[in-house]
Amino acid sequence: MNPMRQQIGSLLSVEAREGGFVARFNVDPKLAVFPDHFRDFQLVPGICLMQAVVIASARATGADDFRVRSMKSAKMTQPVLPGDQIVIHGEMAANGEGNYLIKARLTRGDQRCAEFVLLAGAAEIGAGAPR
Repeated sequence: MNPMRQQIGSLLSVEAREGGFVARFNVDPKLAVFPDHFRDFQLVPGICLMQAVVIASARATGADDFRVRSMKSAKMTQPVLPGDQIVIHGEMAANGEGNYLIKARLTRGDQRCAEFVLLAGAAEIGAGAPR
């Protein structure tokens, strides 16, 4: 797992639930991406939010790591800022090929921040998947 994904993972707490999970992503103001992502108005890039969903999904299943196979949809509705606590409500369904269809809704308080629908599954060690 690369350093950015490791840092995102360290900011997550995940609770597996029937058919999915609930995770909390505490956005550290020292997240490594901030110095290069809008210095005067820092916000969390969508790809970092998507990675939080993927990492939380893997933890909910007990897998070491997941990789995105395909992105079905992504919608950003509110900026996520340093210091925010984001709650990720994830629904997961196995597709029979070792992957999961993941539908995630991210909220800050009662405001929706983002939604993702993606297909992800366990990283294949030795098959070109970075660790």
